[in-house]
Amino acid sequence: AFCKLNEPNKFNSLSYLVKNNVLSLLFLIFVSLTVIVRAFLPKKAAAGFLLLVNLVFYCAYSVYAAVFMLLFSLVCYLIGGFLEKKKAFPILAAAIAGITGLYFILRYSPLLSQLLTSLTGLRLELVFPLGFSYCMFKCIGYLADIYLEQGKQAKNFVHFAAYTLYFAEISMGPLTRAGEFLPQLENGGEKLTKERFSYGFSMLLFGLFKKLVFADRLAILIAPYYQNVSSMDSGFGWFLILIGYCMQLYLDFSGYTDMAFGISKMLGFETRHNFNAPMISQTMSEYWRRWHISLSSWLSDYVFTPLQFKLRGLGKYTSAVAAVLTLTLSGLWHDLSGNYLIWGIITGLFVAIDSLLAKKRKKLSKKMPKRLFKWGSIAITFVINLFVLVFPRAYTVGDAFSIIASVFAKPWSLSVVNTELLVVLLLSIIVSILSQKIELSRDRYAAKFAAAPAVLRCLCYYVLIFAVILFAAANSDLIGGFIYAQF
Repeated sequence: AFCKLNEPNKFNSLSYLVKNNVLSLLFLIFVSLTVIVRAFLPKKAAAGFLLLVNLVFYCAYSVYAAVFMLLFSLVCYLIGGFLEKKKAFPILAAAIAGITGLYFILRYSPLLSQLLTSLTGLRLELVFPLGFSYCMFKCIGYLADIYLEQGKQAKNFVHFAAYTLYFAEISMGPLTRAGEFLPQLENGGEKLTKERFSYGFSMLLFGLFKKLVFADRLAILIAPYYQNVSSMDSGFGWFLILIGYCMQLYLDFSGYTDMAFGISKMLGFETRHNFNAPMISQTMSEYWRRWHISLSSWLSDYVFTPLQFKLRGLGKYTSAVAAVLTLTLSGLWHDLSGNYLIWGIITGLFVAIDSLLAKKRKKLSKKMPKRLFKWGSIAITFVINLFVLVFPRAYTVGDAFSIIASVFAKPWSLSVVNTELLVVLLLSIIVSILSQKIELSRDRYAAKFAAAPAVLRCLCYYVLIFAVILFAAANSDLIGGFIYAQF
């Protein structure tokens, strides 16, 4: 693990290409072949085949990292077997401490690599394996569930490794729980039907569409302003840029999870939905229940709830303090930089305020017209989130405060705003609204789409494919990786 754990071939690696250039023909061929072969396999071969596919995907990134991740999964599997036989809290605590310690060692490997080199005189290279963050969350949740008797040991190691190294989720989630995925592997998953293919393929294409056509274009248009915060002299211009980043982040991340969900659907497996119309949240607490749902619910179950129990002596402040601590830890998980630490603390404080003011909000809602209260709350929450997101996007803490100050201090003029930015932003908002409308009732829309005439479905496919290819070709040198891939 301490000597070049992963050495990705940046030009031929499947996982590198999906991480850094989503429209990789090689990756799409890989997914297509996987779906086709899986469709003809018997159910009893599903788990073994999925593990094989995971290893092919991972080995294309790094054979060393694949071996490391297999060994890591094996150790967690063995610990799970021990915990199922003997509920020993010290073993669980030691396992969690070891897993999180290893995570921080590898996550911040550049600093440790420099330290080891300076101490030993040898050029030692610590690196962070692709997807170790989500593998870590899966394993901790798996062990905790076994200890709490809320889950069972995997049937065998093949099933467990197929779950922890699942290629569609390994880079950025969603964080499907062991109790949700392992039973599917044991049952062999579902066979591919016309309805499953229609649902999965349309979600895959829609995810690509959101990412390549809108998220990447927004990234290109707003990046120069963050690189030079003095380049925008309009407060209104900065406000639009903040909205642009919010749309970029949503379309980028939800686009990936749509792809992961679609691929899983075609392979016969159900994964967690990660978004549920977060932009219509009326409080920051609700926002975090609708955004990155799989991680938010994981943090709620394994961090926030235990903290609440430990801090129950604080009375009405229990939930507030637990929220601040949980989201501060979330910020540290994203990065140890000051930007993410401040983002975590501020977000936690707003969630804490929601907890403390819940009764007053309820009284106020009865005194105001329902629609006014609802949409007023949505607007306030949206604006708060715009300013909170400045910190993870800005390059420095100083830049973040400078941007926030510019929104209020500089004149609100529209004339200095790039016309293309305005058009792309408007279209991105429309697509985001459509996406969130679908999120509120996915299965109903999927059923309607599957029941539509074949000509109409094919037309939708062709339009999405054409748009994806057109914009990917136009921006081929500028397309960036998924934002959450860095975590």
